[in-house]
Amino acid sequence: MKGGMMMLQVDPDLNRKFLDFFRAVFGDGALDRKTKELIGLSVSLAVGCRPCFELHTNKARRAGATDQEIREAVAVAEVIASGRVRSVVAESTVKPQSELNSEVETE
Repeated sequence: MKGGMMMLQVDPDLNRKFLDFFRAVFGDGALDRKTKELIGLSVSLAVGCRPCFELHTNKARRAGATDQEIREAVAVAEVIASGRVRSVVAESTVKPQSELNSEVETE
């Protein structure tokens, strides 16, 4: 067992609560299981959790997701992840070279 997995077992009650929460979220509800698993695989990719991505992709397939549906869910993650990069750039104070050059010329 990997060290991290051993750490998760240190508090079995907390681990059980997480698994109960996981099952409640991915159980029956307003969204069908396939949709929840497709969302799960997209979010897993967006946050960079490979084991989560593999888990939710396999569960989505078992719930009837097609290769096309899975690819579209991957595309959603790609857009969200690249949007995060774009938002960091947009909110930064880094200026384009052309603006820096014009500031130097006016000084």
